[in-house]
Order: sequence, then C-alpha cells, then structure tokens
Amino acid sequence: EEQAPPPPSEPVERKPIDLSDIDKLQIDVLQWGIKQSCLFLERNQLTQPLLDIGTRCLADERLFKILDHYDCKPQTLYGWTAYHGTLDSFKAACKAKSEQLDEQLKAVINPKSKKKQSPEELAIREEMSRLYDLQTAINGEIKDITRDMVEEFWRIYTEAAVIVADQKVAGEDETHIRAFLRYGMIGKAPWLLSEDVSKFLLEECAHPRREWDYHVDATHVLYTDEYIHMVGQGFITPAMDEDLELNQKGSDDWKVDKMWRRIVYGKIIESSYKQTVEQLQAEIERVGNEQQELEFKIEKLNPQKSTFKQKKREMQEQIQACKVAVARLQKSIEQIDGKLIPDEQAAVGEAQSRIGGLPPMTAEILARREAKGIRKGCKLCAKLKEPFLPFVLREKYKPGGAVNDRPTVNAQIGEIEMLDPLIFKDIIVPAKKPANRVYLRSCPYIVLTPALGQMGFSLNPRGGPDVGRLLVPVLSARPGQLDRMCYDIFSDFRYDTSKMSAGVDLLTSDTLVAAYANARWAYRKKSKEIREKAAMFNEENDRTNWRRHYILYMTSAMDGGKKLFFKCNEVYEAVIKYMNLPEGVERLQSN
Repeated sequence: EEQAPPPPSEPVERKPIDLSDIDKLQIDVLQWGIKQSCLFLERNQLTQPLLDIGTRCLADERLFKILDHYDCKPQTLYGWTAYHGTLDSFKAACKAKSEQLDEQLKAVINPKSKKKQSPEELAIREEMSRLYDLQTAINGEIKDITRDMVEEFWRIYTEAAVIVADQKVAGEDETHIRAFLRYGMIGKAPWLLSEDVSKFLLEECAHPRREWDYHVDATHVLYTDEYIHMVGQGFITPAMDEDLELNQKGSDDWKVDKMWRRIVYGKIIESSYKQTVEQLQAEIERVGNEQQELEFKIEKLNPQKSTFKQKKREMQEQIQACKVAVARLQKSIEQIDGKLIPDEQAAVGEAQSRIGGLPPMTAEILARREAKGIRKGCKLCAKLKEPFLPFVLREKYKPGGAVNDRPTVNAQIGEIEMLDPLIFKDIIVPAKKPANRVYLRSCPYIVLTPALGQMGFSLNPRGGPDVGRLLVPVLSARPGQLDRMCYDIFSDFRYDTSKMSAGVDLLTSDTLVAAYANARWAYRKKSKEIREKAAMFNEENDRTNWRRHYILYMTSAMDGGKKLFFKCNEVYEAVIKYMNLPEGVERLQSN
C-alpha cells in the first residue's frame, strides 16, 4: 500500500486571495454581508440593556418579586414581555395612522381627473409606504422574540411548578403562583390584563383543592396547579415519561418510576376496594331488611282469604330471591376482602421494599416532569402552535365566556357518564347476568391545561397502575365546543382502555375493541357505497373509525342510540352490551 506523504517540516505560507477573477457584484455582496453581520452583533449587544429597561417596567408586579425571591431569574421573561407590549402599542399607533392617511388619500384623489398624481397625494402615499414597512418590521420583530418569550415562559413555569409541589409558598404569594400555573397570568398591569379579570382569577385561585378525594364516586377535574401539587405530594400517579420508557428502560430512574407509580396507585385502589365493600354491606343490610319485612308480612296474612296461598307463594319466592342476593353479595365481599385487597397490599409491599435501595423520588423531580408534560399537552391542544400564554389570556379570557372551568367540565363529564354508564367502570366480580356483576368505578384525571384550543386528548387509558389521564384546554377557540371535544376524548379513552384490558389475545377477547374489530371485518369486502353509508372507512384504522360510531351513539343515547342503530346496526349490536344504556332507556331491536 502507498504511504501518505510526511507532513511539511515548516508551516505553509498562506497566499493572499486573488480578487481579480471575482465579479465586482460578488465583492459588493460580501461587503454587504459583512455589514449585516456587524449589525447582528450590535443588535445582540443591545439585547441585554433592552431587557434590563423592560424589566424595570414590570418590577413592581407581585409575581415578579415572588419568582425573584426564589431565584427563578424572571428578568428575561418580564423584559421581553415589556418590549413586546411596547411593540404592540407602536404597531397599533402605526395602524391608526395608516387608517387616517387612507381617509386623507380618499379625500385627495379625484377619480375624474386625468392629470398625474398631485404632490399632496404622492406625499401621502410615501408616508403610507413608510408606515407599511414599519409595521412589517414590527411584525418580524415580534415573530422573532416570541420564540424566546415562549421558551423563557416555560422555563419559569417549571420553576413555579417546583415551588408549588414543594409547598414552599402560602397566602397571597401562593395565589399568584397558582394563577400563573393555571392560566399563565404574569401580572396585573392594565395592558397585560383588565382589573376585573385579574381580580376574578386571583379570587378563584385563592381556594385550590389541596387534598385528594378518595371517594369512589368522585370526579377528578383538576387545574394544572392542583394537578402538579397532587402529583408532587404523592396523592396521584405521575404521567408516563416517554424518555424513561423509550430510552432509559431498565435504569434506576425507570425502576423508581415503576415502583412509585405502583405505591401511589395502591393507596387509591385499596381505598376504592374498601368503599366498594362498604357499599355491598349496605346493600346486604337493605336486602336483609326487605327479607325481614316480607317474613313479617307472611305472618300477618289471613289464612281464611282465598288469595292466601298465592300471596304466600309470591312472598316466599321474593324471600328466596333475597337470600340468593345476600349470598351472592357476601361471596363478592369475600372475593374482594380475601383476594383483591391482599393482592394489592402485597404488590405495594413489594414495591416499597424494592424502592428502598433506589434513588428517591422527590417532589422536584415529579414537578419538572409534569411541567414538561403540560407544555406538550398545551401544544397538542393548540394544534402544535405555541403562543405566548399571558397574551392569549389577555385576548381570549372572559368570565362566563368560552372558558372550560371546573363546574362546566364537571357538568359535561356527568352528562357523558349518564349517557355511557360503564365508561369509568371495570368488572371486579364477574357474573353471567349484568345486574349481578360488581363494578369498580375509577374516574381518570381530567387536567385543564392553560391553553387555547378546540382539541382535547386522552393521554393514557385506564389500566395497570393508572386510572387514565385526559387533557382539556381551559380556553375554547369558540363557544359550544366542549361537548364534541369530550366525545372525541372519551371515544379514544374508551377504545384504548378496552384494548389494554384485552391483553395479548385482542381479537378473541370478550371486549368492546374485539367486537368492534369483528364488525369492521365483516364490512371489509362490501362496496364503497355500502361501507360509507354505514360510516365504515377502510382507509381509517379501527380507533379513528370508532370515533365516528361513538359520536353517533352519544348524540342519540337517550333515544336508545338510534343514530348508530340506523347507521350501522351490526356495530350497534356488537358494542351495546359493553356500554349499557342510560337508566330507563330500552335497547332497540331489529324487526
């Protein structure tokens, strides 16, 4: 093989560039490029003084002082915010001046005149062109700084999440931090937020939920500040961390996450089991009282009456039914007390023993992870856009407007559960007759994200050590979108939960997802016209197509699901037994 030549013993002399062959225009381009680079450098040197001056404009804001006290370094965020506000004011003034010049131009122009433009008209047009260029430059500047503002906002958001999760603040300071986490409120200056809105938001944030409601019938609608606090204090399970699952599987951090999730979920599910046992015991007592009442009535029957034997036989049948019901309920209690609760306690005990030798799971770690997840959720709700949330709040929030607050979302969730009674329930004691089954209700965590959007998301289904997690934007793009948004969210939640419960034998399992897949399979070879009439689209996957049929059912559930029944009877017959109908509504039957 040929060897490379040895390196030169002396340094190579660099020859000057010969510019004789370079076109003069290219030299001009290079010179302008150098000038532009100098301008960029000068602009970069002006950034910090600009931010310092902008920070002084908002240094009296309560939240700024709180964040500065906890060394969150909020100066950059507030400096950019003040600068953006100044640009907005300048832009509005330019727009007003342009409109004024436009009116002047209309008064000067004589459409019947064939002469050239008058000097006055030329001057107005020149001024309008200058203002247009100025507005274009302002728009470009706003677009450039918005990226930095958004990044700085979410950095501060993460630090504020740690403060709340660690319970470092109280009183009015806590209220301002929570308003920032819940809505993105960074100040009360009139150009940031109206006085009425800022007062309303602070009053609302002054009374957050601090304790977890372990009641089995509770509906868990949480603002982001409450959600972060609950996760940090170990009341609820943290969200799934994609980085841990995809890139760090088997690491100590991954193991800690699994064990911590198991321990937290164990407290919730054990409490739910015990409450279910109490409900069954109350039902046993009720049925026992009914049985005693029937026995007392039998003793009081008059043997001389002609209906004595018939009434006695009917009452004895009812007494026997009561005895069977009591025996069934007692067996269900034994199943829960003797197997389900001990199994859960054993799993929690094992997790506690294994987590002892691993790095601790702190509130700070959990808060930083959840803040990162909330940012992703806000981006999803806003169709992958990331606006500056304090300005979104300023422009879109109106008390009583298109706001998805807790009472509004609670009412919507209650309506959904009425139309689809089994959506939050799992069978823990199976039985052939649906009326004899024992269900466990587990409401998912419904998190109201500080975003403006028309989409919500089902992040993860109910299954394993989790009850599910849903995202709803706290601000809707338009009024009246919440019901449709929730139908989309819960169709995904229902499908994913059923798929998780099906396990590895998905198509052979006794689940909604398997029944729906079989109904879809039966339509695969039918003509396109027939498939579209039944809302079956081969180009869509089962999960996407299921959303169409679920919405048809939900919008007509009080009529027995007639929209789904008449649209595609095969799907109706396949899935209705897994969904149940609202109380008092009869199932539709084919002739």
